[in-house]
Amino acid sequence: MGIATSRISVDVVRTSDYYTKVIRDYEDLVKKNITKIVDIAAMQGIKLGKHLCFRLGIENENIYAFEVNKRAFIKLGPLR
Repeated sequence: MGIATSRISVDVVRTSDYYTKVIRDYEDLVKKNITKIVDIAAMQGIKLGKHLCFRLGIENENIYAFEVNKRAFIKLGPLR
C-alpha cells in the first residue's frame, strides 16, 4: 500500500492498469484467433508468411497487430 500525494498519481496508476489489461486481453485474443487474424490481414491485402511474430500497438483509439516479418500493421479494432 502506498500514499498518494496528489490525485494525479492515482489516476496515472489506474490508467496504466487499464491499458495493461487491455494489452493482455488482446494478446490472448491474438493467440486464440490467429487464423482469423491471418484472414483479416488477407482482406486488408496483406499476405503473411508461415512464421508469424506479432507486436501490439495502439494508435488513435485503435489497436493493431504488427507482424514483424512482413512489417505489416493489421487493424484489430477499437480499444474496448
